[in-house]
Amino acid sequence: MVSLKLQKRLAASVLKCGRGKVWLDPNEINEISMANSRQNVRKLVKDGFIIRKPTKIHSRSRARRMKDAKRKGRHSGYVCCIHDWVRGRVREARLPTKILWMRRMRVLRRLLRKYRESKKIDKHMYHDMYMKVKGNVIHKSKAEKAREKTLSDQFKAKRAKNKASRERKMARREERLAQGPVEKTTPAAANQQAE
Repeated sequence: MVSLKLQKRLAASVLKCGRGKVWLDPNEINEISMANSRQNVRKLVKDGFIIRKPTKIHSRSRARRMKDAKRKGRHSGYVCCIHDWVRGRVREARLPTKILWMRRMRVLRRLLRKYRESKKIDKHMYHDMYMKVKGNVIHKSKAEKAREKTLSDQFKAKRAKNKASRERKMARREERLAQGPVEKTTPAAANQQAE
């Protein structure tokens, strides 16, 4: 078997690719082995005895499909397959607490920006609240406001109910007064009236 190391190297240089990408025609080994210059190799390339192999295609379609699914929120369960079990079911690897924290911060800061732009709060209030965002003050104050609102709603409903019952009582009393005094009769007097 003739060594074609030189020809392969020259062909790689001529074709501007690696030696692994060069294909030498096995039927034309004798002719290829005679080529000992770049000019001769160029002639063989022109004749089709030496060819540059096509680039291998590694499809990313599956990767793209998986990425789209993950964007929709799929494949983010606690344990998806055996690999998660092997690596110790690391919850942080799935949805890190840092990412949750970042999302919460961004939401609150966006809210503050919106309030400042719509003149609901001034720049001093904005700065004060911005510094307090990290300490969870806004969430706490929101919860406090919600609780106060429910309590006030309950109180209003109770007052309205009491007022309605008072009005009903007054209406009944007025009806009785309009009818006049009602005579109370004993059972014996009622029997006499029946006879």
